[in-house]
Amino acid sequence: MEKTQWTRLIKQKALSLGFNAIGIAQPELKEFDKAALELYLKNGYHASLHYLKNTIEQRRDIQLLFPGTKSIIIVLAFYLPEIKTNYSKFKIAYYTFSNDYHYIVKSKLAELLNYIKANISNNIDGNIFCDTSPIFEKSYAVSAGLGWIGKHGLLIHPELGSWVVIGGIALNVELEYDRALNLQCPTNCNICINSCPTNAIVEPKIINAAKCVSYLTLENKDPQLPHKNSTYYIAGCDICQLVCPFNKRVSAQQNYFFKLQPHVYWTNDEWLTITTGRFKKFLSKTPISRIGLRALRRNIDAVKNNLFEN
Repeated sequence: MEKTQWTRLIKQKALSLGFNAIGIAQPELKEFDKAALELYLKNGYHASLHYLKNTIEQRRDIQLLFPGTKSIIIVLAFYLPEIKTNYSKFKIAYYTFSNDYHYIVKSKLAELLNYIKANISNNIDGNIFCDTSPIFEKSYAVSAGLGWIGKHGLLIHPELGSWVVIGGIALNVELEYDRALNLQCPTNCNICINSCPTNAIVEPKIINAAKCVSYLTLENKDPQLPHKNSTYYIAGCDICQLVCPFNKRVSAQQNYFFKLQPHVYWTNDEWLTITTGRFKKFLSKTPISRIGLRALRRNIDAVKNNLFEN
């Protein structure tokens, strides 16, 4: 009874904080495929994301990262903006329309953890994560009944689509676990694979980061892009999500956390003439800040050349 009541209270609180969905997973991963990950790394699909090589065992067993974990709380935050049009030819991914989701989601998870300690038991402890720890967050989301992995490698929630940020808390107490959904993408649907302009989706759920526009514009630190960017994206990429049939059916959802920032409304000239001062003033708290001004200018130059050619 105690476990059932605790689980109910935690879920109610998470939703009241503004998370769009919550599920509970057991710490043991059921779908971890070490051989597949090692093959992914051997093929070099991780590009410069070398930390993936050094954290295989931690990703396999969360106890190595957070000893004593008995339950994984997984939350989803919907980020699709009301305004879905870039105001210039320079495109940015939807999740960069607002301030950095890492800080926003972690702050709300801290509120949830404080609530758990204050209202359930002060003996409960937990570790918060959101896309920065060596944890297979998408796999835990699947185990928590929050969706399935699409062929583009992203979590798809039945109502929210793939427009979600995943966060979680590893707790040292056992809660009621949710069951995974028996859902997957249709075998004959490959629209995300076929729509990728750089053929980065080498097979269902396997992404070659070295070809992915999102990686190339946000993680890649090389002074020049390795190939012509014909997508007009200068920060991230949404193409595989925009074409997904499940995303086209997403109903209107409340976006509680992610508020549009001024750069969403920038014109071509404002991007072309960006200065250090304006970068710090307008972009320092957004996901775009992670690439730095030099790489952003590199991305802008690549798209600018295409604009002039066309």
